[in-house]
Amino acid sequence: MTTSPEHDALRAAVLADPDDDLPRLVFADWLDESGDPDRARFVRSQVALAALPEWDPRAVALRRTQSDWNVSQSMHRDLPTLSADRGLHWVAQDLFRRGFGHYAQVPILQALQRELPRLLHAVPIRRLGLYGATLEQWKEFAASPWLPSIREIDFDGIGVPSEAMRELCASPGTTGIRALRFRSCVSHAMPVVLEQLWLSPLGRQLETLEMAQALAGDNFYFTEFLEAFHGGAERLKSLKLQSMGFGRNHLHRFFTSRSWKLEELVIADEGGPPGVDYFGYPDCWPELRTVRFDGVNVNFESPKRLADSLLAPHLTVLDLANSSLHPEAVRELCRADHLARLRIVRLRRMRIGNRSLRYLILSRFWKNLVELDLRGNPIDDNGAKQLLQRRPPPELELLRIDRTVSDDTAEALNSHYRGNVVFEEMAGSN
Repeated sequence: MTTSPEHDALRAAVLADPDDDLPRLVFADWLDESGDPDRARFVRSQVALAALPEWDPRAVALRRTQSDWNVSQSMHRDLPTLSADRGLHWVAQDLFRRGFGHYAQVPILQALQRELPRLLHAVPIRRLGLYGATLEQWKEFAASPWLPSIREIDFDGIGVPSEAMRELCASPGTTGIRALRFRSCVSHAMPVVLEQLWLSPLGRQLETLEMAQALAGDNFYFTEFLEAFHGGAERLKSLKLQSMGFGRNHLHRFFTSRSWKLEELVIADEGGPPGVDYFGYPDCWPELRTVRFDGVNVNFESPKRLADSLLAPHLTVLDLANSSLHPEAVRELCRADHLARLRIVRLRRMRIGNRSLRYLILSRFWKNLVELDLRGNPIDDNGAKQLLQRRPPPELELLRIDRTVSDDTAEALNSHYRGNVVFEEMAGSN
């Protein structure tokens, strides 16, 4: 790509201080003045999205109009060329953040030492996906002069990264890391890794932790995990547990044995009997704003059980996906006074039918909604017409629904909701 001295100077300002939004916005102004308004809008939109809470109406409006301003595909060609044979490649998901390249995977750690200094002179990479390596390579990685510029590390194609974490916990260069993601915790070494983490400077500044694939059904493992995890988890803002296999009783013990400072909790692919009773202890969740259940059984025998469990006092986002919710359970959710402050409700692939829609439009939280996501549910014209019988929430910026209704009904919905409906062509698409 041909560049100018002014372009290069403005990009250099972004690279010199990647955490500052101002150089990025100045660069966007220059793009506008240089005849590239699409890329300018992309940068501004991503900067705004990163700064706003998920439930802010402005953030929801940006997500609704994303197809208009997201030019990441055309911007991809401007990124430095990476390939698997070089040992690095760009990751499509989260590729751009705040308008610039953000996330690269590193199947071959040796390539990182060779390529990353060059890349960081062109792109403010902040997230790395790492695979296996030797102890010497992990030591070199932990001592790298560019490590303080990294904010997120994903351990992707690797089991429990005991050696990597031991070196990172001892490294003075982890001052910028705020998020860790472990794709596999299937080892009794994981509790040891957690103990090391919480005792290190890295653990004391960590905000986001994601873990997947534990030793399901191993009571000894769970006891060790629980004791190790609680050594420093009170500082976390976001926690995701996926396919951990702890079961209802262990999860209840895990979450009710302390008070958390979490703002977001994600539980995914946790099979077995329904169980979210741990949310019924509001003192444990003083700051929780967002709850996401994906593939979690919430279909209780008692319709009131789910609503009665969601007692976190500041709950703002309720995101349920890939399960089922009986109409009577939907009714109880909609009747609950303590859920009236919900701003975002997502019920994707939850078998929400026409009867449940009637409860939704009469819910305590209806007037406060800024986003409602109903994708992947068996909603026909009769069900969609339920949505036409109530005045839209005044701040609603986004209604997502599958394109399973007639053209006339779709047109009526979009008009009724002030053009804020996004129709998905395929039911259940993400």
